[in-house]
Amino acid sequence: MTAMTINIYTATPRHEALQTIKDAALSATGWIAGHAFYSNTAATLHAVIERNHLGEFLDVLIDQNFTREDDASVQLLRTMEKSGDNREVNVTCAITFQHDDPDLRHHVAAVPG
Repeated sequence: MTAMTINIYTATPRHEALQTIKDAALSATGWIAGHAFYSNTAATLHAVIERNHLGEFLDVLIDQNFTREDDASVQLLRTMEKSGDNREVNVTCAITFQHDDPDLRHHVAAVPG
């Protein structure tokens, strides 16, 4: 299975952005294979999508104005889509949320003993 990463920087509220990416993967006949959340500042979503449906997934990301740091990854995924096969691709969306909200992490003192 091929693996690719798309870097996304967005000011979209995190719950809305994560739902949009999840819905985009599902509408492209894919599924979410894993995730990780890093407070309210970043997240990763791991989607598995057949190559012949990658364009549908990418089109939603572009329509939602998610900016990408590495456009070369997007172009490579579009090339894979045109390859004519339906092998699956593991697409990791590394999302950084741009906002002024305070960090959700709070210091918790160690419990003695």
